[in-house]
Amino acid sequence: MSEDIRKEKSAGAVIFRLEDGEILYLLIKHKSKEGHWSFPKGNIEEGEMPIDAAKREIKEETGITSLEMIDGFEEENYYSFIVKHGSNKGHKVFKKVVFYLVCTEESGVELSFEHTDFAWVCYSDARDILTYENSNQVLDKANKLLTKNKHYGD
Repeated sequence: MSEDIRKEKSAGAVIFRLEDGEILYLLIKHKSKEGHWSFPKGNIEEGEMPIDAAKREIKEETGITSLEMIDGFEEENYYSFIVKHGSNKGHKVFKKVVFYLVCTEESGVELSFEHTDFAWVCYSDARDILTYENSNQVLDKANKLLTKNKHYGD
């Protein structure tokens, strides 16, 4: 049974921009059958640092390259799932994701083949759109940090 369990490490980011003094968060919709909404993220490659993986995944999944990493935010998220397709179908995966907080001035998004839609939305709308509660928990922490900082919000 243990051979059916895999561990994966990923990195991603809560990306935001300011528009007319309002914080807007970038959400992306995955192409998978379920079509869940989340933040850009992906597997950390061998020898790659998590922060570098997050930057690479942001570029690959959104086309955004102008990034300002916000100090003081590094959230770990854990979950598991059963692989539904491919040669690993039926295997359980335990996943650890490290999320960073990133500011950009870019509003244009070029989605990867893995995604079907994106949205720049305010905090309350983001909470309604995100598919999984653990994503909402990461968003809550990011928004709390940003709204405490007078440079980014009220």
